[in-house]
Amino acid sequence: MRHFLTWVLLLMALSASATCPVDTPASCAIDDQLANGRWDLSQVNGQYTLFGSEVFCEFLSDGFCDLPDDYNPVSGTFNVSRLGGSAANYIDVACDGSITGQGHELISGTLEKTADIQYGYSTCNDTEPQDMNWNVTIDRQYDISGQVTGVGQVDLNYENDTSTITITGVSAYGVDCYWYSYNASLPDFDLSGSTESVTLSGAYDPITYQWSPTTIPTNGTSWLDDILHRLALNDSTQDETVLEPEGHSQPEDQLYTTYFIQDTVTVTDQINHDATPEMPKVLGVMLNEPAQYLQNVPVNTQLIATIDWRGQPPGDVEFTYGGVVETVAGSDIVNWDFDAGMPGDSIQVIAIQGDQQSVPYTLAVPKVSLPPWAGSSGDWNGSGGIEYQGLLNWPISLDTTRTLNTLSLFTGDWGLANASSEYNATVFSDGGAGPGDLNTQVTFKFAGKSVDFQIQGQNTSYLSCEDMSTDGDATIEIPIPGWQKTLNPLTAIPGLQSAACGLSGFLCDVIQSVGIKASASANVSGTGNYAGDTGDIQWTGGSVGGSISAQAGAGIRLPKPLHQVAGVSVSGGGSGCIDFQVAPDFNLSQLGAQIDLSAQAFFMGFSASADESWPIGDGCGGRHFQSRELTGGGWVPVDGHLAMAQQWNNQNLQGVAVWSDPDLTQPRPAGQLKYRFYDGMTDSWGAIQSIPTVVDVNHSPSVHFDEQGHLLVIYQSNDAVVPTDLGQLAAFGNGYELNWVLIDSISTQVINEGQLTQNTQHDFGPRLITNQAGEVSLFWQQASGIEVTGTATDPVSIYQLDWDAINQNWGSQVLVADQLINTYGWTPAAWSNDTKVLMLTHDTDADYSTADDREMVVYRQANGSWGAPVALTANAINDEYAVVDYDVDGQELMFWREGQALQSAIDGSLTGIIPLQQATYMDGVGNGLSQAVLAQHNQLKALVWPQNTQLMISVQDHEGMWQPSTDLSLTVNNEALDVFSAEINQGQLHLGWASREFTGNGYTDVLTPHFSKQLLFDEIFNHGFE
Repeated sequence: MRHFLTWVLLLMALSASATCPVDTPASCAIDDQLANGRWDLSQVNGQYTLFGSEVFCEFLSDGFCDLPDDYNPVSGTFNVSRLGGSAANYIDVACDGSITGQGHELISGTLEKTADIQYGYSTCNDTEPQDMNWNVTIDRQYDISGQVTGVGQVDLNYENDTSTITITGVSAYGVDCYWYSYNASLPDFDLSGSTESVTLSGAYDPITYQWSPTTIPTNGTSWLDDILHRLALNDSTQDETVLEPEGHSQPEDQLYTTYFIQDTVTVTDQINHDATPEMPKVLGVMLNEPAQYLQNVPVNTQLIATIDWRGQPPGDVEFTYGGVVETVAGSDIVNWDFDAGMPGDSIQVIAIQGDQQSVPYTLAVPKVSLPPWAGSSGDWNGSGGIEYQGLLNWPISLDTTRTLNTLSLFTGDWGLANASSEYNATVFSDGGAGPGDLNTQVTFKFAGKSVDFQIQGQNTSYLSCEDMSTDGDATIEIPIPGWQKTLNPLTAIPGLQSAACGLSGFLCDVIQSVGIKASASANVSGTGNYAGDTGDIQWTGGSVGGSISAQAGAGIRLPKPLHQVAGVSVSGGGSGCIDFQVAPDFNLSQLGAQIDLSAQAFFMGFSASADESWPIGDGCGGRHFQSRELTGGGWVPVDGHLAMAQQWNNQNLQGVAVWSDPDLTQPRPAGQLKYRFYDGMTDSWGAIQSIPTVVDVNHSPSVHFDEQGHLLVIYQSNDAVVPTDLGQLAAFGNGYELNWVLIDSISTQVINEGQLTQNTQHDFGPRLITNQAGEVSLFWQQASGIEVTGTATDPVSIYQLDWDAINQNWGSQVLVADQLINTYGWTPAAWSNDTKVLMLTHDTDADYSTADDREMVVYRQANGSWGAPVALTANAINDEYAVVDYDVDGQELMFWREGQALQSAIDGSLTGIIPLQQATYMDGVGNGLSQAVLAQHNQLKALVWPQNTQLMISVQDHEGMWQPSTDLSLTVNNEALDVFSAEINQGQLHLGWASREFTGNGYTDVLTPHFSKQLLFDEIFNHGFE
């Protein structure tokens, strides 16, 4: 069987009960007085002594004894022996002290009567008085009954007497002074019929069973004494020999030999027995493993019987168990094996010696039926000890779920389901605590997803003669790392649509096709207590619960360079609870949270916000999240258009961060440019410095180190007054121009500056790139007013300039592409000043609320001239967020998001999809790919991009295959918002990136720039590089 679920084993007290069977020892009430069973009385040492004098009369006709003759002394000795041995001479002593038995005596001896005449018999015919001399043999058999009356003392009756007497020898008599003698003979005269009562009493040792009792007539007169005085021989008369009746009295005057002996002759006895017990005794029976067993669970065990054979040679021992009788050869100690699982609550043990059987010893072997919680006998195995081990299924359901439908992040079933478990239990025959463990497989459902986990615990089980019990606990710890979901911003935050649409039709449309990332996590832990005895296992208590937390902050990322013009940022989160009622039934009792999200849409510096709050489920006292909080260690505002770059200076990494600080006197997009250098040797940031400008609106910097090691900064500026309503936004957009600043990386001071554009168009989105020689090129987009993506009447163009680092000036402006409409981002790369490439995404139906019609084209520069676009995709899938660069061989490396996959190509030919960890990133590649960067060193390549709250990396192996993406694990409770630079140097990946801190009240409004390094040796070796 198997026993189900997860939670702790409590101790169940075991107490003795009157219902428990007990042993019935082979003992008797009289054990201290006399051993029960048969006693051999065949060994006797005894005799009767006769002594006295007799007076006989010659004549009795005249009524008196006129010539009395004396015989003095009359003496004799009769010895007592036993006939027939122990089979005919024994007593059987029952446990209640009653006695039965038999006896067969032989009494034999001689009797002499010496004549002692007191007058002158010499005058009487010259004859002398004659002596008498008899040989006497008495054969006596009788039945015995009686009772034990004390220690070593029994009162017995000899009944059903069958006795004869034989007399031979010389008899005599005298008449008128004549004395005669003659040969007497009385063969086998019947003496049967009399009962004798005696006491056998003597010292008794109950340990060694030594008993040598002496026979004591109960009324002082022995049977022989009585019989010999009542035996009328009648030798002087013609009468027959008779045995006078009991109570008969002899007459005073008697003729010669009227009676065997006269009353003047006394009979004394001295009869001692050497009694020997014959019946063996079972002194004790002990189980090797006491004291109760599981019914129908086979297990061999042993008992030990101790036998006292009472001086006899060992016989046999008989065991009766479960209706089966088995006889084995006996000895003082007998070991007997038996199956403790067989039916039968007792084992009877009898010792046998010849025809003698001991009093049975009954050994209790209690059997316990398996309670419902313990399954069937087939689930248990027994072993020496006795130890029982069971592998069980606890048949208790944990299908306890609820459904939430309030917010798509949480939609779906919650709770525990599909539980099954292995319950390993141990019980011991002696009632000791048996250890066990519980291993449960449970599915935890959360928001339409699920995770399988194990619940493990300990249990303790007990076996008593009455029942079998178990109890314990197990802890639950659900390893939920969290999950992410793409939410439609219009659905998630209803006010966002009106806010965004009020700023820009393009932004209004695009947010309908791009989702925001929200993440959540659920942690559950606790302990459930349970116990089972005569019934099923039941929950008895415990506490199981957890928490729900959620956060959103990824925002809507538009592809470069549109991300500098428009976008939506989302922040917020919430908390809640998951509580399970454990007893009496396990169920989900409370589930819910309070989730708050805040969104801000921006377009060309203007912004509008919307907020939404959801009570999810039961609420559980969810905490409201504040969506705006300028705290934490960051120092770059979220809307500061941060840019970062890095270079190697004498084997030391140098980095820089450039951003737009808000103008405290005017709203955005007003702001002043700030910069701050990073020293990799000391891992520290320098002072924050300002870039001198003459206008109020400065933002969207692009930065790069040129081949001379100077920092080149390109940024947008506008000398127009910040508009106060949207109607002025088109004219304001046409006032944007591009400016540049050159900063010395050693002194960190501005060494040169200038203006790049001067027209009536909207110049925005500067992109600085370098070629293989480290030479810098600039790309940017030019639009009319607010039509930043291009329309049929107001198309957009893309331009390019090359930087001369030696002379610190710019080359001629080159048109890359014009008459562009419905553009949705682009990215350039350079091999040399004459060879470049640009990947561009365009929306084919001009409806940015749909994404499946976005396709890609490629522009290439050869020998300094840009050619016509070449289609890269035409698949009715949203192809967007391109990344392009050249490898060391001058091949174009291309990456882009195709649906929910990450596609790669070389020189426009597809090479395959980069595997993604869909289980971790449940909605595939997010729009963080719009910020991806590629790092290369010889043949080693690494693609890095922000995804939800981490930076992801995919590395290409030596065969050109891109490995599944993995998490760089750079942040804890932070959101990795952007990655700006990536280089591989001496086996290490050096990154420039920024994070946004998540506090107890949500995300802060500031970013923290970072330069970090990640060891890639494992990646190199795994992929075959040296």
